[in-house]
Amino acid sequence: MNAIEVTNLTKRYGNLNAVNNINFNIEAGKIVGIVGANGAGKTTMLEMMVGIRKPTIGNIRLMDTDIHENEYVAKNKIGVLLQEQCVNKYAKVIELFNFYHDLYENPIDVEEMLDTVNLQDYRNVKFKNLSGGLKQRAALGLAMINNPDILFLDEPTTGLDPEARRTLWKAIFKFKSDNKTVVLSSHYMDEVQKYCDEVIIMKKGEIIQKNTPEALIKSVGDNKFMDDAYLYYAVGEEVG
Repeated sequence: MNAIEVTNLTKRYGNLNAVNNINFNIEAGKIVGIVGANGAGKTTMLEMMVGIRKPTIGNIRLMDTDIHENEYVAKNKIGVLLQEQCVNKYAKVIELFNFYHDLYENPIDVEEMLDTVNLQDYRNVKFKNLSGGLKQRAALGLAMINNPDILFLDEPTTGLDPEARRTLWKAIFKFKSDNKTVVLSSHYMDEVQKYCDEVIIMKKGEIIQKNTPEALIKSVGDNKFMDDAYLYYAVGEEVG
């Protein structure tokens, strides 16, 4: 079953095609990384997929629901973590989790979610007083508490230290274990290589490759890494 189906997706700003007629499907239960240079169209595409921006042309189906024809149903099937965390920074962690929990029809238990993102010890700390890594864990928990089928993450581990990155990925894998789908953008090719089932490489608003990390790496030569595949396809740099 496809969790996501994207057809002829285009976003124009004047004469600029920020996203240019892209088509792809994502199978349920997969972690899919979206990579590309700044300005490649990654964030614009993600924002259209979660309903923040409307496409100029094209359709997006999430769990067989068109997000623009039935926005309420589609949005209840997704969780979203963007780079900007729009939460009440003066609220305590437990207050935020209780508030988000009460917004949804079939949420995950608050205590279970605090365990998942390893924030039990910080439940009574105000969001503004958390470290960067703890804020990101809290934001991830809030994105997952509605028990979504699909989780969208925009550069979730940017700026985090290795321990914080590992903790965040443990929570992401726990979410995925119930045949749920994760779509994320990232600049960390080591994470993409290690954790993603598939990779979408974008360049100038178009998808130029969609394959497994292993296949992409193999396509640029022996003894290579995801960094090499990224540089070859997204940047146009020859692999030595």
